[in-house]
Amino acid sequence: EGPPQEDGEQCQRMEAQRSDPPLPPGGQELLELLLRVQGGGRMEEQRSRPPTHTC
Repeated sequence: EGPPQEDGEQCQRMEAQRSDPPLPPGGQELLELLLRVQGGGRMEEQRSRPPTHTC
């Protein structure tokens, strides 16, 4: 029988993640840059590597 406090904390954390937290000035831009870097990096890796399957 675990204490219900842990479940309550998890629920609060989930709600906090669902609700958009107030980002600092420029926070949205940083997030967009991170997404672009991650997506762009993956795309560049796929482009640099030719789709030739040697299997």
